[in-house]
Amino acid sequence: MKHLPGYLRALGWLAFLLLLAVSNRQPTPARAQSGAVVVTRQFGAALRIAPQSDATIVYTASCGDVFQVVASTSSGWYEVTWNGNYLWLGGARVADAGSSLAPDCSNARTFQIGDTVTTYVATGCLSLRYTPSRNAPYDQCVANGYAYVIVNGPIEVNGEDWFEVQSPGTGSGWSLAQSLVLSN
Repeated sequence: MKHLPGYLRALGWLAFLLLLAVSNRQPTPARAQSGAVVVTRQFGAALRIAPQSDATIVYTASCGDVFQVVASTSSGWYEVTWNGNYLWLGGARVADAGSSLAPDCSNARTFQIGDTVTTYVATGCLSLRYTPSRNAPYDQCVANGYAYVIVNGPIEVNGEDWFEVQSPGTGSGWSLAQSLVLSN
């Protein structure tokens, strides 16, 4: 490069820097062809502000709700529109709305962030877990009828849905979705 005229050397460096910038940029979501997805999970799907399971939840969609896809990522997230906003749905909680099989939503329940719920476990008490897993440790076994507020979820772990709940008396923890009942 040192035998080239100055302007060609500058163009070569500019091309190199442009190539470096393009190769180091963050990937953008791949545009979906078109279509829609339907929520297939009994406890719904969280609409989040970013394609991450720890991103803020704006709304929890119910089983059977259909959303137009705006974009998708290679990691399984769908950007959808809801009330004029662009939000993200996890691909594990939805299916192609054009498929011939409709989701079974007969026993579906949806909890929104901020909803008050009470505990109910047929075999005794609720094990309020540190993380969403049956194998996670817990400090206490909470009696049926105890009131909590939903602060996160649903999140699926090993085929089961979990919600993070909170109360002034016991603090926060994770509960199996089926152990919660919406308070009146």
